[in-house]
Amino acid sequence: MLSLNLLGDMGLVGAKTAYLGVATGTFIGRSALATFLGMGLVLGLALLLNESEPKRRKDTTDERLQRVIKFIGLMIILIALISTQSRMGIAASLVAAFAGVLPWARSRRRISIWSEAIVVVILIRYGDGLWQRITDIAQSRATRIELYVQVFELIRMRPIFGFGLDSFPLAYQLVHAPPVTA
Repeated sequence: MLSLNLLGDMGLVGAKTAYLGVATGTFIGRSALATFLGMGLVLGLALLLNESEPKRRKDTTDERLQRVIKFIGLMIILIALISTQSRMGIAASLVAAFAGVLPWARSRRRISIWSEAIVVVILIRYGDGLWQRITDIAQSRATRIELYVQVFELIRMRPIFGFGLDSFPLAYQLVHAPPVTA
């Protein structure tokens, strides 16, 4: 997030050439980072909700501070997840998170409403690129299907040994055709 927002969207070892304006972390693409962030979100929620179960004794200030820090960490994970703009990564993560929270939230409706409100505010603040990608889904689907057809043609050309390690960009030029962009 620091690289994306403060360092001009730099990659790990230099300028990024793909997924500009999108959080990718040390990964090549947005979906891999979204997968890891989603797992962290779900596990973090489980830890936080487990700690907030009613106890017989009163919480100490230290325990409350630890819960606040974990909550802030979860919000950072959620912001980073939305910043990946990975449609399926975000959808899968939110479904898993809500499924994990649902049994807990039924008995604590007031806290649940506040949590949902926070998620909505984060989506409004950081979700511009995500909304653009969601509205562009029909165009993306048509292009992806054509891309898969072209890649299948490439596989059909050399099904056993392929074209060699790390040669996809060069080999793909053999079958590349519009509407798929370079």
